[in-house]
Amino acid sequence: GGVEVPCWVLWVGNLEPRAEEEDLLELFGAYGLIMSVSVKKQQQDGVYASLGFVNFKHPEDAEEAREDLNGAMVMDTKLKIRPPQERFVLVPSRRPLNWRQHEPL
Repeated sequence: GGVEVPCWVLWVGNLEPRAEEEDLLELFGAYGLIMSVSVKKQQQDGVYASLGFVNFKHPEDAEEAREDLNGAMVMDTKLKIRPPQERFVLVPSRRPLNWRQHEPL
């Protein structure tokens, strides 16, 4: 089950193929409350690639993360991050994944 909540989604491209959800949560978690993260791994012509999706609760946090991390070298690759888009996302709980890192809700 889960709950649909409004989020600000960052599309994170050019992730290192070894990257996992925990890596994204650690990297982006300092910027604000994160409702969910996911990593999609694809193989094309024998080459593995990963895409990440980071779902922030607040738009200003998503934009700050993008400004700081777009083009940053992470795990030997240069991240490509699109501007945040508002979406309703199915998340496991209304409580952000990293709520303990930030002020009470």
